[in-house]
Amino acid sequence: METKHTDLVNLVVEEFLKNKFVVETEKPLPFGKGAVDVFAEKGDLKIYMELKSSPASINSKKANSQLNRYKQFFGKDNLYCLVSPGFDGVPRIQSLDGKINCSLTNFYN
Repeated sequence: METKHTDLVNLVVEEFLKNKFVVETEKPLPFGKGAVDVFAEKGDLKIYMELKSSPASINSKKANSQLNRYKQFFGKDNLYCLVSPGFDGVPRIQSLDGKINCSLTNFYN
């Protein structure tokens, strides 16, 4: 079953709020069209996330391009991630720098 984008956004927001992050959806990009799907912040940690409702890879040209665009706008010292359901249906989070690739629930452990 394919996860709807709105359902995935709600799930991601819920997970980050449970873990004491301040969360914003559809954060506008400065000086341009578009928005970050989900932005989460806790202390010095800022995470900008692109969400895909079907399984996707951080290596896909479209996802990589979008995250690099966020990086261009918001700076290199933040975390840029793709969140999408894995082939097993469990949401996965993958960072642009390749250091994070795990299920969303394991991200906090």
